[in-house]
Amino acid sequence: MGRSWIAFYMGDYQKDTNRLTTLEHGAYFLLLQECWTHGNIPAEPGDRAAIAKMTLREWLKIAPKINLFFGEDGTQKRATEEIEKAEIIRTKRALAGIRGGLASGLSRAIAGSKRSKPEANLNQISKQNTNQMSIQKGNPAEANHNNNIKPTTSLSVERGLGKVEASPVVSLSRAELEASFEKRKQSG
Repeated sequence: MGRSWIAFYMGDYQKDTNRLTTLEHGAYFLLLQECWTHGNIPAEPGDRAAIAKMTLREWLKIAPKINLFFGEDGTQKRATEEIEKAEIIRTKRALAGIRGGLASGLSRAIAGSKRSKPEANLNQISKQNTNQMSIQKGNPAEANHNNNIKPTTSLSVERGLGKVEASPVVSLSRAELEASFEKRKQSG
């Protein structure tokens, strides 16, 4: 998995690498970046030389010193620790985002259903009057006997749903609300 950032502690790096030459620092740091990006470096000397931007001959001269920083499997202890920390942070942030989104959605859903009774009644009356007026433009006899008009409740008018059975007020726990919200979201 590619990573766009990782913690780098200069003091720790310098303490561990103070005996490296400039060429060795460059090769090691390029290999370290490969390790951070992919979790390890390849074992083949030719692959390591390519990552370090060196010829195989150049690489083989410095390889004994640089290879000491990496395990046999191509991992580097500190890089592995920092990768694990970064993954934990990324996962925690992703979960916090999911929880925040659910809480926000629940809040909006609850706030949307708490419109004032007079406002809901006004909307219901307005919609019924509009339906009656549009029907009466056709045949006035049909206006009194049209079976296509569905009885409405303030909840159905508010949501534009037609007939909806009004349910009694029930007190639910947060977990039950979240489960209900998720079920509604999945049913579309």
